[in-house]
Amino acid sequence: MKRLLFIVFFLVVTKYDVMAQSYPVRYFRMPMDITPSLSATFGEVRANHYHSGLDIRTGGAIGQPVYAVADGYVSRINISAWGGGKIVYIDHPNGYRSVYMHLNDFCGEIGQWVRDYQYRHQCYAFDTNVAPGRIKVYKGQIIAHSGNTGSSGGPHLHFELRYANNDQTINAQLFGLYVPDNVAPTIKGIRIYPATAETMINGSNAPLEVLQPAVRAKKGRRGRPATTLSPTVSGDFYLGIYATDHSESYNGNNGVYRIELRIDEQLVYRYTAETFRFEDSRAVNGMVDYPLYIATRHPYILTRVLPYSPPTMSRPERGDGVFYLKGGAKHTVRYDVYDANGNHTGKSFTINTPATQKASTYRPERRGQRKEQMLRGGGYQVVVPVEALYTADSVVCRMEDGCLSVMPSSEGDSPMPPHVPYTLRMPLAGVSSCSDVRQMLIVRKSGKKWVAETTRFADGWVEAKPRNFGVFTLAVDSVAPTIRPPKSLVARHEHYLTFKIADNLSGIDSYRCMLNGRWILAEYDGKSSSLIVQLPRADAPASEPQLLNGGNVLSVSVSDACGNTTIREFRL
Repeated sequence: MKRLLFIVFFLVVTKYDVMAQSYPVRYFRMPMDITPSLSATFGEVRANHYHSGLDIRTGGAIGQPVYAVADGYVSRINISAWGGGKIVYIDHPNGYRSVYMHLNDFCGEIGQWVRDYQYRHQCYAFDTNVAPGRIKVYKGQIIAHSGNTGSSGGPHLHFELRYANNDQTINAQLFGLYVPDNVAPTIKGIRIYPATAETMINGSNAPLEVLQPAVRAKKGRRGRPATTLSPTVSGDFYLGIYATDHSESYNGNNGVYRIELRIDEQLVYRYTAETFRFEDSRAVNGMVDYPLYIATRHPYILTRVLPYSPPTMSRPERGDGVFYLKGGAKHTVRYDVYDANGNHTGKSFTINTPATQKASTYRPERRGQRKEQMLRGGGYQVVVPVEALYTADSVVCRMEDGCLSVMPSSEGDSPMPPHVPYTLRMPLAGVSSCSDVRQMLIVRKSGKKWVAETTRFADGWVEAKPRNFGVFTLAVDSVAPTIRPPKSLVARHEHYLTFKIADNLSGIDSYRCMLNGRWILAEYDGKSSSLIVQLPRADAPASEPQLLNGGNVLSVSVSDACGNTTIREFRL
């Protein structure tokens, strides 16, 4: 029995050593002392980015202890109403950096340093480096408590491991941080795509779903079991797969770790969620079937690689992931999918090619010298950097009824966003009814709404740096934000008051709270539109405002991005 247990232990350790041979697998500990369950894995496809870490579930609770995963020192602290919320970065002697996001609060020396910084600079949100060695931590030290701050969709800890020298993020499971999971991934869809106008797939020049889902029988209609097609393909094509993972403790759709594709037993493509640079993260849009993802949120990962795409986690073994098969034969195609624990699932099907197979007409787009695109009209200037597009496509601008359409020429209703922002300028004279130019801004149509772009003014132009293509126009925001106080203005045991603040268009830009004429810390939570004022406790230091016996006056000032300001005073 002991021999059997040793063999099982050896196989598990060997599996991790092979999978993570480039990383130290026994250096870091888990950041929480709970049985780890992941609501999101490394490299999952998200809108405009890869998911950059592990989301560790906290059972819907806020306030779970978070521990330093190894000895080191705090190198950076970032606090924001959006994104990762409250974040701490720790650098370790072995050259890696650990990152902890969506925290509720910081502990010990870190918490005191943060509060001192906020009162010294009179700000809640900030992003600053901390001097090396200023705040040292040891492995297993409680550094914070888990929370739901920033753009978090629910209480959890977002945890990352990065290279300290360049901030490139790495799959933390490759460091031997074990997450219980004995459930194999699921292949939910496989699609085959025509690569040219001459390609025919079952007689059509359109994508085909190889995995046909089951159809339930209904009154007067026969059902149909799930089936796998064996399509007939003439010409050049590429493939896409939609695969998810889950575990015994979480039945959601997590991302997978590795995908391998073989045609006639030859490895032709692989995908590995191992590491990526943040500046390349938006290239995920070109790695998936983007229009289908926008419509269904099903990320079909494509074998095809766009010619000017930065590195992604997709890697054709040769060429750019477009295939051409010999005619008059049956070709075996097999996908194998793995999670980070080595659990595996596979799916095979055949592709038939007619004896009258057409010659390949696919010509890969050569990576030549591209130029910045500059477009001008009576009501606009648009400058598109060469890095913005993943192909040699051109951008087309059309002005109609005061609205400017900026779109790639070859894409449809769901254009792939640019990899980097471009510059859009519209003349100040476009809105003559505005008495204060600071109230002008560029807005983009999003569904039935208009959303504000960050706007600045230069040389008679209103300028923005959009990160999306679409339809834009000039608008005026002359409406100040609203401030709604809590039902009770009596300070109770929780020592905070929550105000609801909102803006109609340009968005909340700044806020300031004063208690009896002195600045007091207030926390802005963007997703709930809440401004939380932390009232001083009885043991508050003299450097912070104090509650007076009798009456107290709290002043709340909120400004939007166009300079409109609302100031209200409340008696506590």
